Amino acid sequence: MDRLYVAIGLVLLLGGCVRAFESRRASDGRSPADAPRSDAPRSDAPRSDGPLFEVLRAADAPRLFDQRRDGPAVLDAGLVKPDKPQPSPCAAGMTVKTILADTVVCTASFASDQCSAGKLCNAGAGWSLCPASVYRARVKATPPSDAWIAGRLPRSGFALQVPVDGVCPACVQAALTDATVMWTCTAGAPEESTDLSSIGLSSDLVCHRVGVNDPATEGYWRPTGAHLGLLRSVCCK
Repeated sequence: MDRLYVAIGLVLLLGGCVRAFESRRASDGRSPADAPRSDAPRSDAPRSDGPLFEVLRAADAPRLFDQRRDGPAVLDAGLVKPDKPQPSPCAAGMTVKTILADTVVCTASFASDQCSAGKLCNAGAGWSLCPASVYRARVKATPPSDAWIAGRLPRSGFALQVPVDGVCPACVQAALTDATVMWTCTAGAPEESTDLSSIGLSSDLVCHRVGVNDPATEGYWRPTGAHLGLLRSVCCK
């Protein structure tokens, strides 16, 4: 008898569950086929194209090197290195006046004879006292005044010769026979004579013929005793 009562109770319990399920299905208007599947994507699940996945994809992308982050060994793409400063054409402590890109005037606070005038140029950077032939070929306008150049007037006996490159062998004051050393460029009129044995050349604002009265010796220069002290030198590269 007890087993009968247990069986009847189970039947009644199962019948109540079936009626409750049918009632709930009727209330939402869905058939069992319309019930959500356990394997369907949830509406609240993260989207593969959402902001979170965008961040994750960006983190997985190849990392670009950045000098500020990765150190000085790697440079940013497109980073332009600053130009290295160019050395001065003049020695330390000198002021520079540019005549041409490869010709300058270096000015010191002390006077130099022609033999030491090259010390005003920055030899380590490739600059030197400008040879007379180079100076004459380059300087056609706005010449400097009273600046040493590497040129001299040699003598043959007592007669002066055309100018040549280089400083005087000795920058001393010694007297020889007086001779005309400079003429005007326009008319070839005599302008100056000297008895000095060591005659160098310095720049001048006016055109002169020097050594020999010939148009081939014309230039913006003048004869100058090699022992005299000048503050400026013409330096070339």
